[in-house]
Amino acid sequence: MSTVFGTFPITQELARRDVRRRRLVALVFVIYGLLIFEGAIRKWVLPEAGQALFFIRVPFTLLLYWLAFYYRRWPRTVPPLFFVYIVMAASIFLLPVQFFVGEYSERHIMLAAYGWIMYFFYIPLAFLIGEQFRREDLDQIIRFTLWLAVAAAPLVLLQFFAPKDSVLNLGSGLSEDTQFKNLGAALGYVRPTGFFTATKGQVLFVASAAAFVVVSLIQSWRLRATGPRLVWTSAIAVFAMLAVSGSRGMFASVAVILGATAFAGLLTGQRSIAFKAGVIPFLLVVAAAILWPIFLPEGFEVFMARWQGAWESETHVFEYGFFGRVLWGFYAFVFHLSDTPIQGYLLGIGGNAAQQLSWVQLPPAFYAWQGYGGWSEDSWSRHIIDLGILMGIVTILGRIALSAWLALTTLRATLQTGDVLPFALCGFIFLQILYGQIQGQGTLNGYVWIFLGFCLAAAKTATGRTGPGAPSG
Repeated sequence: MSTVFGTFPITQELARRDVRRRRLVALVFVIYGLLIFEGAIRKWVLPEAGQALFFIRVPFTLLLYWLAFYYRRWPRTVPPLFFVYIVMAASIFLLPVQFFVGEYSERHIMLAAYGWIMYFFYIPLAFLIGEQFRREDLDQIIRFTLWLAVAAAPLVLLQFFAPKDSVLNLGSGLSEDTQFKNLGAALGYVRPTGFFTATKGQVLFVASAAAFVVVSLIQSWRLRATGPRLVWTSAIAVFAMLAVSGSRGMFASVAVILGATAFAGLLTGQRSIAFKAGVIPFLLVVAAAILWPIFLPEGFEVFMARWQGAWESETHVFEYGFFGRVLWGFYAFVFHLSDTPIQGYLLGIGGNAAQQLSWVQLPPAFYAWQGYGGWSEDSWSRHIIDLGILMGIVTILGRIALSAWLALTTLRATLQTGDVLPFALCGFIFLQILYGQIQGQGTLNGYVWIFLGFCLAAAKTATGRTGPGAPSG
């Protein structure tokens, strides 16, 4: 009898721990939802508060961090997170030096705070997600994203066919300062942004949905998060958004995801998964190529014109056109080493926000590279400008190491279990972690660290392990 009653405290303790874990997971869902919808809020609901709403995720993330500390669930200090702590601490000592040497005013403190948030604030979130999420939580994320893809497709189609100055594209702001101009594609059409204010957000949203669609089609039935009806409906939605995107980056992202998923599936050693991994991505590409000019001919013509025009302009700068431009991001930072102060200029001055503030005097390097996008197109150069030569190079090496660590972690999980989700998600964010514009674009910053968490959670739940970084309390 005493043994039976003695189990009650243990059961209550386990229930209490699960309640706390689910609170943390619920906050992650809120942050993920805001990442997707904050652009829509800024664009159509509260355009006058657009700059303030850029930080709408910050208080919820702070609450999540506080609860994680309070519940003793702060992520364990695995090597990548330890590296972040070291660079974060070094930046605290670096900032006073930058302010003193650069003779910056008090209002530059706001710019430095913005830079600190973009560099460090959301990284612990990734490892916290990796520890606290379970398989059912990831399944909910997949279903949530796929349903949003179905809902976003009609909006994207309307934006594509609407005039540039339509409220669907500009937003409901009454002045130019509160309106959002979509990038042009070709032939007078714009690149739709969906729920977001910039094309980059839409690229990431569609690519993440494409990853979940492909995984759902390849995955074994016991691991699928949703049924075939939602999978195929969302697949059509992804195809429609891709077809009218006018974005080469979106096509490249989806191609990498298809390749990563097929590669992982073929290496699992499970015949059914290997067969589907080899066949399904190929069939999807063939079907899209056939149906695209038939059902959305305007989108097809716009993309072809966009590709030809961009290729011609890029071949004047790079020997291999688009591909030369991609490779440029790996070595452009070298040109800044000779004329950048050892301490850099100022943390945050290389971000997009600095370019939108009229009172910020940008470094000479910005104008020297303005002919081809400056560091807005090159994240590694931004590290040199923001952090200086030494810390900038250390940060670049850290990104390379984190990318390699993530690839090995997710590939190992996929090979051990036959679950293609970990490596498919790695395919989605690998290049962004390696050299994407994480510290320059807020939506990209959020996507990278949140989906790094989803990657780690998928790897953990696939192998059935509780670490690295199992819940500690």
